[in-house]
Amino acid sequence: TMQGTLLERGESDGILVENEACAQLTHVIVRECDTALHLKGDARIEGDENEILDNRVTGVLSEDNSYLALEQTTLSGSRVSNISLTHNACIELRGALVHDSKTGIELDGLSHGTIQGSHIHSCSVGIHIRTEAGAQTNVLESSIGYCKRLGVLCGRTCAPTLSSCDIRHCE
Repeated sequence: TMQGTLLERGESDGILVENEACAQLTHVIVRECDTALHLKGDARIEGDENEILDNRVTGVLSEDNSYLALEQTTLSGSRVSNISLTHNACIELRGALVHDSKTGIELDGLSHGTIQGSHIHSCSVGIHIRTEAGAQTNVLESSIGYCKRLGVLCGRTCAPTLSSCDIRHCE
C-alpha cells in the first residue's frame, strides 16, 4: 500500500508489480520515469486519486493477465501512450483524466475492460483498440475530444461498445 507518495525521475519503472503481487495506490504521484506503473505476470494495481505525469515512454504498461483498476486518476504527458494494455490485461478506469500523449489509451491482443466516466483529450489518437475477436472493451459515458488524428481507432477484428460517449473536435 502506498499513500501520499511522490516518485520522480526514475531510470526505468517507477512502480513495478509482478508475479501475482498486488498494490494499492492512493494519492500517489509518479512522474518522469520511462514507465510509471508496470504490471506483469498476473499482477494487480488498484487505486484512486493518483497522478501519472510526463513519463518518457508510457504512463501505465499492463501485460500478461494483469489487472488495473484506477479511479479519479490523471494520466498526462507520456510520449508514446498514457495507458497501454497487452497480452490479456484487464482495465477498469473510472472518472479518469487522460490527455497530452501520442495515444491516450491502447488495448492490444486479448486485453479488455471498461472505461467509464472518463475524459480523454489532446492526444493524437484518443483510444486505439487492436484487440482480437472476443476481447470485450466498453467505453461508457466518456468524452473524447481535441485529438489530432482520431478519437477512437479500431482494428479489423475488435468490436468495442461505446455508449453515451461524446466524441468531438477530432480531425
